[in-house]
Amino acid sequence: MRYSGGQINHLKSCIYGWNASSQTIHNIANIFGVPCKLNWDCFSYLGMPVSIGNARAGVWDLTLDKMKRKVQKWGTSWLNPAGRLVLLKSGLSSLPLYQFSLAQAPASFHRKMDNVLRFFLWQGGKNEKKKFNLVRWKHVIQNQEKGGLGIRSPSLMNLAFGGKLIWRLMENQTA
Repeated sequence: MRYSGGQINHLKSCIYGWNASSQTIHNIANIFGVPCKLNWDCFSYLGMPVSIGNARAGVWDLTLDKMKRKVQKWGTSWLNPAGRLVLLKSGLSSLPLYQFSLAQAPASFHRKMDNVLRFFLWQGGKNEKKKFNLVRWKHVIQNQEKGGLGIRSPSLMNLAFGGKLIWRLMENQTA
């Protein structure tokens, strides 16, 4: 930090420890002058929820809530379906990409994300009178060459990012 000029923000920083003695964790926290937590379930690092063991479905709810807030905020009843499709492809479906590149989401998250995307495409984000889905979702998420709209499936995106991570680790043993 002396060389880079960076400083620790004591309001945002905390030492989380596991698989280490409480004395070691306290010593590290004292060196940096930040608080420490020994008993914790989950915290957020760079927007990514970190938990001990397998990520629970509740950890992914933060991303789902962020998506729902965006849909409510946009409230795009003034957009036609083509405009909603552009927002869906560029904005909504890209929100969890960073998380997908680091962890495998549970199937329940994929289903919930599909529901948010589907609701936004057909309903427009407003809780108005329910409209019918014009086309089955499995046809909508197909490639455009196959007659779909080219919306990426959350479960397939997550699987692709996991495969990419495994490939990178296999190719570069020091990564």
